[in-house]
Amino acid sequence: MCRDKFELINGRDYLVLSRLMHDRNSCAHPAFVAPDDVFAPTAELARSHIVSAVDAVLQHPPTPGKRIVQRFITEIGSIAWPSDDDDLVGYLRERYLGQQRESAKRQLAGLILKCSLALPDDVPNRSRLMLRYPQCARALNEVAPALFEEVLADVVRKKEETVGLSEDEIRFGIGALGDIAAFWEALPGGSGPRIVECIQTSTSAQLVEAGALSVTPPDAGVGEEVNVLLGERLKDIEARLLVDALSLRSVPKLVDQAVARIENSGSWSTTNTLMPLMPALVPTLTVQHVKRLCVAATTNYEIYQANSADFEFTRLFELTNEWVGVRNEWIELARFEHPYNNNLPAFPDARAAVIARWGAGVL
Repeated sequence: MCRDKFELINGRDYLVLSRLMHDRNSCAHPAFVAPDDVFAPTAELARSHIVSAVDAVLQHPPTPGKRIVQRFITEIGSIAWPSDDDDLVGYLRERYLGQQRESAKRQLAGLILKCSLALPDDVPNRSRLMLRYPQCARALNEVAPALFEEVLADVVRKKEETVGLSEDEIRFGIGALGDIAAFWEALPGGSGPRIVECIQTSTSAQLVEAGALSVTPPDAGVGEEVNVLLGERLKDIEARLLVDALSLRSVPKLVDQAVARIENSGSWSTTNTLMPLMPALVPTLTVQHVKRLCVAATTNYEIYQANSADFEFTRLFELTNEWVGVRNEWIELARFEHPYNNNLPAFPDARAAVIARWGAGVL
């Protein structure tokens, strides 16, 4: 009952406790042993049984597995939830994946992975949970990789070998777990063509919503082929959808794409759509990104003519002017004169900010 109904112990715990019970009965009831053979356990065997009892039962806090899962469901849907990846890893390790029983950990891992693949439309706080469950799945892989791989293989293979993963589950599964080799290894070999077709035929909006364009699948299973397809799809998405993708996860591949789109902007609209993102992306931007943006601002008409450019470059300057290696590029941007506006400064506010920071002599 403790193993099968309440899931308080796992199969291994059941075996070691069964041995303990057998030896206990042999000591307490000599009739269980041959009449002329009295069972006398050695000190080493007694110590072994004590260790087994502690490992299987006595070391665990008095929290049933189902209560742990219910507490997790309540907390992940609340406002008070760690948003930083490192904080979440520590939170899961200490609160849910520490001294809890293995059966409880498996239940929790199963819930996290199933909800990363699909969430019911009517679940409360669905938009919030669509971001949090995948984040939890990635944190779970860091905290307990062996548990993650074991439960993931069970969830994905059972699903794919029975009713099959739906198109939504394929997309959201890739968005949540596509960076991890274990996801692709868990898929049956025959699933490859369905997954490839799903990526090819899904709309850009569907791929963005699922977070599929944010991942870089490894060379495992069909992951390598999917990675090529996702790269092709990313190049073709509209600027507004790139903004949506970055709002979900500001990963380097999306940041690189946004910088390249601004750099090669063919319309004011692209600049006005993507440039306001740059200050918010400073934690992910590199020195090379900033240098490329500054150079492009003085050479691409669609950038220096865009109505948001001066304001956004000024904001970006305020956040990056102390970075090593960007000073010369900011000075060149401040010097740049608009060729179609009487040679006045193309970025007057950014120019004023440069003078305030380094003095007029630099120009």
